Amino acid sequence: MTLASKLAFNMVLASGITPSATFRLVQSSRCCVGLDEAENLRGARDQHSRELLGLLRAGCKKGAAAIRAEAVPDKGLMAIQ
Repeated sequence: MTLASKLAFNMVLASGITPSATFRLVQSSRCCVGLDEAENLRGARDQHSRELLGLLRAGCKKGAAAIRAEAVPDKGLMAIQ
């Protein structure tokens, strides 16, 4: 991961990050996220891991979008892509 962080643009190393934090991090800084121990996501049965895996799969397909609701001052909830 250390080598990958030197090669990737604006890379942030993460372990145990939530799906919402991952979405907000990428949305705000347009960074490359390096997930340590991501191989544990594949067979996971908990909701957190399945959501994170779904978010990652949506992000690697051309035209796919991950849509989340965000609170916007004076506008309430808005869909963010």
